[in-house]
Parts: sequence; structure tokens; C-alpha cells
Amino acid sequence: MTAHTKNSAHLTTGTATSVSGAEPLTKMALDGWRQIISERLYGVDIHSKSDRFSASLHQTSLGPCQLFTLQADQQTVHWSRRRVKCCDPRSHLDLLHVTSGSVQVQQNGIDSELRDGDCIIVSRASPYEAANEIMTGALLTLPLPWLNTRIPDPEALIGKRINGRVGWGLALNTVLAQLQVEAFTSLPVPPSNMADQIATLVALSIRSDRSSLTLPSARLLRRIRAKLNELAYEPGLNPVSLARSSGISVRYLHKLFAAAGSSFGHELMERRLMMARAMLADHMFDQLTIAEIAYRSGFAEQGHFSKRFRLRFGCSPSSARRVVH
Repeated sequence: MTAHTKNSAHLTTGTATSVSGAEPLTKMALDGWRQIISERLYGVDIHSKSDRFSASLHQTSLGPCQLFTLQADQQTVHWSRRRVKCCDPRSHLDLLHVTSGSVQVQQNGIDSELRDGDCIIVSRASPYEAANEIMTGALLTLPLPWLNTRIPDPEALIGKRINGRVGWGLALNTVLAQLQVEAFTSLPVPPSNMADQIATLVALSIRSDRSSLTLPSARLLRRIRAKLNELAYEPGLNPVSLARSSGISVRYLHKLFAAAGSSFGHELMERRLMMARAMLADHMFDQLTIAEIAYRSGFAEQGHFSKRFRLRFGCSPSSARRVVH
């Protein structure tokens, strides 16, 4: 089946979708891409500065998982707190694999840069942002009930970059790089077997990572980060109050963040800035002043907010709002 529309979007054989465009069709093509992603995956917010935006998506079933191979020009994908509340975010984890190009991923206060061969697990249970230039890659949706029978604590994998050039990460990269939708008709094994092998390689890749966090500590840190997400908008939030509400000492709180290569201050600031950026990009908040957005994001002073925003994103909050709109 092939269908063509005025916005340069088309479907082929029911599994492959592509969108392309050039001025003055760029916005139309980007809108078509948003619609395709919303229908096939879930409703993320997508922006692009590309003058000639083009993208393609291929989809197939891999046992209980869904495999999407994709190519896309420069884009920023944002999964906002508002989007989280409108779905069942704890049903799946998503494995993102970069075949070529690079992707910057931010979730739970952790910044990860993925290059050729790297992977990362992202969760729909909390906001995230992914930004790329021209890239090709794959996204594999992993149902949590299925994953729970194969990995002891799958949610502990969230935000961990898997190096695709060494060890088990290289083996995972090699398998994922071969997963082209067109080749599935000639696979010598059932697709569900492939999904099992991928889950095993993910577990081995993460376990070989020399993290100083034990499994119980990783679970505790995940709960602390979830609480930090919930309370980040409170201007008075500090390590003492977060530690008290988590039932641990301040010293242990700092130790947990340090073992994960992070800090309380960094993760709190990242959450507040991402919260503010999401409001600046959302038309529902157009009537709010910059000062009100700063306050709602947990900043006591607008000047401090503007300084931090410029350092993080390279522009002022008002400029960011104008660019998005």
C-alpha cells in the first residue's frame, strides 16, 4: 500500500513511513513526522531547525517488542511532564541505539552523549529530551512485565549509556546494527528469540559496567530521583529535606549521587531548567511571564534563573520562547 499527501508524507507496505520536505513545505513535513511518531510510538514534542527536514521510520514486531529503525535530520524530541501524565508510562522501557551520528539524551538529571554504536535505556515514567543532528538508529520498546522475567532490576538500567565499542556493548551493537526490517522475512530464528538475546546482551553490558553502586543502592537512588522529580519545583528543597523525607542521612545522600557520577545540586538544577524549558515551549503557558515560569520551576529569583538558563541552553528564556513559537 502506498499513499501520497500534499505534505510529502507517505506510507509504504504498511510498515515503512517517511517524511521529507523543502521550503515552504518544511513545517508541513515536520507536522507529518510528529503525527507518524504519535501514531506509531507515542506523542512526543518534536522541533527542528533544518531547512530541508526529512525522516523515515520502519516498524516490525520482534516477539513481545516493537522494533523501529529510523533516520532523521536535526531534531529535538521532548517527552514532557504533561505527556507523562497522559499515558501509562511504566508499561515499557525504550532502548535507543545509534547506528551512525550522535544523540544527546537528558533524563533524571543525567546527560549522555551517544555516538556510533552506543545505546541507552530511557523511561516514559519521567521527562526526557533527546537531540540529534543527522542520525540513523533503532528504537526497541521493551515491555516491563516481559523484561522483569529476564533482568533482575530493569529500571536500574535507566539512563545508563552502553558503550558500543567494547565488551558486551560491542556484541549488543553488532546485533542491533543487523536488525533491518527488510531482512526479517529471512531470519533463521523466530523474532522472539532475537528479543531474548537482546535482553541478555543488555543485562551483560550493564553488569560489566564498573559502577560503584550496588543493586540495593541503585534502587534507593532511583526512588530518591523520583522524589526529586516530584519536589523540584519547591524553592526551599535542599539535601537535608530530601534526605529526611527519604529516611537517610545527608552524608549518605551525597554518597549515592557521587557513586553515580552526579550530585544533588546538578540533578536539581537540571530538573528545574528542563521544567522551565518545557513551559516556555508549551502554548498553554503563553500567558505566564518569565518571572512566573521561574517561580513555578523552583527558582526564587528571576535573575538567577535567567543566568542558569543561558549557561545551560545558550540563550535567554525569552529568546527560547520566541524561537519555539
